[in-house]
Amino acid sequence: IPCSGTVGAARMAADVGIPAIAVSLAYGSKELRPAAEASARLAAEALKQGMSRGAVLNVNLPRGLASEWKKAVLAVPGGRGFALTHKPLDGTGTGADLVFEPALALAKGPFPAGSDAQALAEGHVTVTLLGMHGAEAATARNLESWSFFK
Repeated sequence: IPCSGTVGAARMAADVGIPAIAVSLAYGSKELRPAAEASARLAAEALKQGMSRGAVLNVNLPRGLASEWKKAVLAVPGGRGFALTHKPLDGTGTGADLVFEPALALAKGPFPAGSDAQALAEGHVTVTLLGMHGAEAATARNLESWSFFK
């Protein structure tokens, strides 16, 4: 399953039983302070409430100022943030030895209803619990009660 380096690192922690949080800020964002503050609040909440051994939270923060963000929502994974495209390396599209280079472009939707991609596109902070195995069930049951979602 392809994933970002951020989620990949969190999944590696989960593989050895460490609960982890992967936080990403919307592509092209310039202001990092709101993302850092939101991340610190969520990490503090996770330490206070506890997360199941090996649980992974994938958090996506929208562009703009924190005051413009809509409330955090618990979402399901769905849609991709980037679409894989290809372009000719030489830019001409001609020649016997045509080689294509993979390129990433922001996905524009439509995104599945209730998905993290849709909620992020609407301006919400999204939190997705990845890898719902028995060990993460306890985290899933109490996650929405966390003050981060209020």
